[in-house]
Amino acid sequence: MTLTIDGTGYMLAGLPAIIGFVPRHSLVLLSTLHRSNTLCTVGPMIRADLGYVVTDPGQYVDAFARQVDDLPVQSVLAAVIRPLNEPADDTDLPRRDTADTIATSLTGHGLTDIDVVHVPDIAPGARWRSYRTPGRHGALPDPATTVFAAAAAAEGRVVADRRQDLVAASVPAPSMCANACSTRSTPL
Repeated sequence: MTLTIDGTGYMLAGLPAIIGFVPRHSLVLLSTLHRSNTLCTVGPMIRADLGYVVTDPGQYVDAFARQVDDLPVQSVLAAVIRPLNEPADDTDLPRRDTADTIATSLTGHGLTDIDVVHVPDIAPGARWRSYRTPGRHGALPDPATTVFAAAAAAEGRVVADRRQDLVAASVPAPSMCANACSTRSTPL
C-alpha cells in the first residue's frame, strides 16, 4: 500500500499506528527516506520515555543515528509528546533545552532537514508547535483517520491505547506459560 503523507500533523497523528500504541510523555525520532525523486517512505524511528531522555538526550540521538547511518534520509521529525500545564506559545514550550540538544545532536550526525516539535497529546485537534521555527504550528487530525491507521487496519495490526496494554497483549497468560513450561522431555 502506497501512503501519501500530508505534513507534520499527519505524521504525528500517525504515530500510534506506526508504533502500535499511543505515545505519551515520550520522545519520538522518526525518519523519512528518499525512495525516488517523487517518493519517500517512513524509515527507522526511536521512541523513548521522556523522563529518561531529559537526563541524556544524546544517547537516544546516537542510537537513532546508527539506525539511519547509511540510509537516504530525507528528513527527521523529533516529537516531544508532553502535556502542558497551561497553553504555551512558541517561545514557552516545555523541555526547550532538551529539544535544542536533540536538534544540535542530529545536526552533528549530518542530518540536515530536521524539525523538533512539541505536541501535548496524540489526539484529534491537539496543537503541535515547532521549537525551531517560531510561528510554525498546526493541529492533528483524528489519528484513526490517517493513512497510517488505514494501513495498520488493512494489515490486521491493533493499536493499543497504552504501551502497557500492548505488552500485556503479547505476554502469555500465567496458566498458559505454566502448561507450556512444564512439559517433560523424554529420551528418544
